[in-house]
Amino acid sequence: MKRFISSKNRQYLSNNLLSIYFLLLSFIVFILLINNSFKKVDSYSVIASIILYVSISYKIYTIARKGITNYTFLNRIGSALLITIGLLALLQALGIIILPFFYVLMPIVFTYTGWVGAALAVLLSSVFFVTHHEIHNFNWIFPLLISTFGLGYFIRRNIDKPVGTRNKLERIDPKNVPTLFHDEREIQRAEFDPNKMMELKQGLRKSIEILNEILSPHTIVLYLKGKDGLFTIEDFISKSSNSIDSGQKLNFRTGYFGWVLKTNTPFLAQDLKTGNKNLFYYKNEARIKSLLIAPVKIKRDDDSTESSEKIIGMLVVDSLRKEAFGSLEKSIVSIITERIEQAIENYKLSKKMVLNSKELRSIYEFTMHLNAFQQLESKIDHVLKTLNKFLETDFIGLTTSSHDTNTSRLMRVLNRNLDGLEDTTISHQNTLIGLGNKNNAILYFDDLSSSNQYRSVFGNELDFALGIKSINSILISPLMETSIDATSNKQLVLGCLVAGRKTVTAFNERERSLVSYISQETAHVILQSLNYIKIKELAIKDGLTGLYNQSHLQEMLFHALDRSDRYPEKVSLIMIDVDNLKEINDKFGHKIGDSVLSSVGRTISRSIRKIDIPARYGGDEFAIVLPNTDKENAVILANKLKNSFGKVTLSFKAEPENITMSFGLATYPDNASTKDSLIEKADRALYESKRGGKNQITHYEDISLTKAAMQHK
Repeated sequence: MKRFISSKNRQYLSNNLLSIYFLLLSFIVFILLINNSFKKVDSYSVIASIILYVSISYKIYTIARKGITNYTFLNRIGSALLITIGLLALLQALGIIILPFFYVLMPIVFTYTGWVGAALAVLLSSVFFVTHHEIHNFNWIFPLLISTFGLGYFIRRNIDKPVGTRNKLERIDPKNVPTLFHDEREIQRAEFDPNKMMELKQGLRKSIEILNEILSPHTIVLYLKGKDGLFTIEDFISKSSNSIDSGQKLNFRTGYFGWVLKTNTPFLAQDLKTGNKNLFYYKNEARIKSLLIAPVKIKRDDDSTESSEKIIGMLVVDSLRKEAFGSLEKSIVSIITERIEQAIENYKLSKKMVLNSKELRSIYEFTMHLNAFQQLESKIDHVLKTLNKFLETDFIGLTTSSHDTNTSRLMRVLNRNLDGLEDTTISHQNTLIGLGNKNNAILYFDDLSSSNQYRSVFGNELDFALGIKSINSILISPLMETSIDATSNKQLVLGCLVAGRKTVTAFNERERSLVSYISQETAHVILQSLNYIKIKELAIKDGLTGLYNQSHLQEMLFHALDRSDRYPEKVSLIMIDVDNLKEINDKFGHKIGDSVLSSVGRTISRSIRKIDIPARYGGDEFAIVLPNTDKENAVILANKLKNSFGKVTLSFKAEPENITMSFGLATYPDNASTKDSLIEKADRALYESKRGGKNQITHYEDISLTKAAMQHK
């Protein structure tokens, strides 16, 4: 059970169980107090006292070591009640002489447990004083209330008050991180690393220190903008530090700062007549003569149609001297500003990559397993299953792109039956898949039904077959990879990853970043697989026709016959020859002859089954291995091919002329017992077709019958 609960959850559960224990202990001891058990020494009072004061000692130790701020609300209440019960037990055992201790210790209870804990402690003490002590007046009430809430509030306020100036680097609490850099939902999902914020603060501090050493100004102030749209002073260096209002929050609309925001350009004044008027960071009067304000800008990470950059801060430098800043100083400030911008950009980038430990392990496992799989289909399955772990989706699929035909092909859909849909062609026109291939960027819609132009993902028919019509939120990430062609160096869209939800819930920035990373890795392995397949095909395929070459045909025919020997299957072989190709080459040239051979190759590829093995046997001769095919079915396929070839014409002629083919067939093991013998018999049947007038189909079994008939005549 332990391995199914994270360390963080185990700690949370442990703290709550401990709090319940302290509450129960407080209740039991309070019952003993009511029964005056601590006025006399007995087994109950001794055992209760030992447990009580050991628990209080443990509480005080943990508070001193960790601080009460790290405790849950229930734990704080338990601490307040436990300490109060301990004081009441002492009061009952030793008498009213220790009552002044309440006035000293109750403010401390308020300081560390807050209003609720202190209120419960005062209420419990009051009930005890009224019912179980020989106190005949209520003079103790007002001193107790004043000391607890008045003195306690004063102590707590001074403890919480920041010490020093903003120049000092504080310990970072994830809950107090400036909203400029964080999405609250991301902080809840991610394990916050305070070192990253500390590095940023140190980087910003170092930048203004460098600027201070170079320019020796009177004051340098760095403003940063929060999610509330207000500017706050992140850090400053000033020769009159006590005059800087470091806690202000401002919205600059007018004045020098407003002008910088509107124009998105630096502001330089060399002889100010108004001193520090409109310089809001001063609390007291300062005779400022020179002023330089530079905007701090970062790239936008949203889909806004505005400028690609946005102002997120301002770097302000002033001086008591006239003309203290010129073009050189302006350039220096610009360089420092770029340094600050880079530090913020790096921090934002690091925050985008912050994932919790589970996601980090999954990313690592994803990459390792992706490279471990040999088959491309296994890699694709791994990609889709990984996405299904990360995202809450109702649909995940992957397409591959064909830029020559401006179409895509549905390659894989997770947990869906693709029978009859595997080779479905997806038009890029008026589909989101086409838009994803065109824009080369992630597309996401929170409500697809509200889109006016693009509502179809794969096309209406395929959307209906896959149940896409019920999907509202969609994310399409293109699989982009740099071309291996050094002369082009362009991004190729190899396909798209598609994720969808039935609910109207947009994919957030974290999910988009994650899908983008997985898409990049997927594109890389797909391109590697495609390149490997291309290289392999170059060795086994004919470049002109796209069919296998003779050597690969021989190898595949051997495997087909070997399988036929192990299973009760027959294998047929078709040999095909283009009629009159020599005359076509002599009359029109070899270029036209090559065009004919290429057309024949495409026709064969379209007409056969997936298990059939087509090849260019040599010159104008072709061969097709037909596994698990007897004579009758081989003849049927040959007739189908013959009809298909009849539709191929030489369209470059004034009068189109049909191209004809001659066929020779043989079947294993009926007509031959070896591979070479089967090829020889099919070639003999082809010779008979050519000798009989061409454009014919002849099976080897029919040759002897034909000869016998001719001899009989």
